[in-house]
Amino acid sequence: MLTSLSEKQFAEDVQTVIDSILVKKSYANYVFTAKSIGTIALSQLLANRHYKDAKAIWLTPLLQRSDVYDGLLNCRHQGMCFIGDEDPCYIEEKLHPLKLNQKLTLHLIPGANHSLDQHHHAVDSIDILKDVIGKIDDFL
Repeated sequence: MLTSLSEKQFAEDVQTVIDSILVKKSYANYVFTAKSIGTIALSQLLANRHYKDAKAIWLTPLLQRSDVYDGLLNCRHQGMCFIGDEDPCYIEEKLHPLKLNQKLTLHLIPGANHSLDQHHHAVDSIDILKDVIGKIDDFL
C-alpha cells in the first residue's frame, strides 16, 4: 500500500503539513476528516494531546488494519464513521465492538462501496453522498 513510505513517515508528513498551516494561523477548534488510506494518519494524529478536543470524521476506514481499528475502538474524540457494506474494508464482526464506543457514531451504508457510491447507479450514489454530507453538516 505505502510501498515507498512507511506508515510512520506518512503520518509524520501529514503532521508536517498541518504544522505548516498552524504557523500561519491558529484555530480554536479542529476537525480532522480522513478517507481510506488517510485513516492511517488519523489514528496517529488523534493520539496527539494538542488535538485532544478535535472532532474526527472517518470515511471508509481501513478496518483490516489493527492501528486504524484500534484507533476507532479507543477513540476518545467525538467522531463519525461512514462505511459501506460493499466496501472490501468493511468487516462485519468488527463493527459491533465499535458501536460500544459512545464517542463514535457509526453509519453503515447499504450497497455502498469503498467510494461511498453504488457502482452503475449514479442517482443512488448522489443520494448517498447527499446523506453523508448532511450528517457531517449536522455533526459539525
